[in-house]
Formats: sequence, C-alpha cells, structure tokens
Amino acid sequence: MTLWWGEPWPRPDFRASVCADDAQRVEVPVGEPCARCGLAVGGGDQGVSLAHLGEDGQLGRSHFTIECFLREVVPEPLVSEVIDQMRKDPGPDGLGVWA
Repeated sequence: MTLWWGEPWPRPDFRASVCADDAQRVEVPVGEPCARCGLAVGGGDQGVSLAHLGEDGQLGRSHFTIECFLREVVPEPLVSEVIDQMRKDPGPDGLGVWA
C-alpha cells in the first residue's frame, strides 16, 4: 500500500488520486532519508512511503519526496516542468501536463 505524507498535492484544494484518501495519510517522516536522493525529509516536505522487503527479510518502508518519486518515472529535465505545471494547473485528474 502506498501511504502519503505532507500537504495534499498537487494542491490542498485539488488532490492527486494517491493522496485523495486521508486514511492513507501518515506523519511526515522528518529526518528519515529520501530513498532516492538520501537527503533528510523536512517537516514541510510532501511525498510517499512505499513498502519494501529489507535485506534482513523484514518488511519496511521507503520514503520518497514527491519530487524524487516523480524523478523515478519522469525523465529529467521534464520533471521540474511537470511539478510546476501540476501545482499551477493540475487538470481534471490531478496529472497536470500528463492529462
């Protein structure tokens, strides 16, 4: 299950489907490293937490800021444009320029 944290995105008044359900919203993992860039998650960040199986065989969670998560699926340099567009005009389904 994908959990999300931070303010709803792309905007609080218009949510992407991943953050439509507040039951899947968790506390911001402040201080935990982003699984992509390794930087500590800050209190004002937005992102997702994904389940993963660790090397020790234990179930854990990997945290991604929304920018890093999008960088996993959108090639550079388009990701910055996509993020900006989603925040300005998310479109009818919250996907902005992908709509």
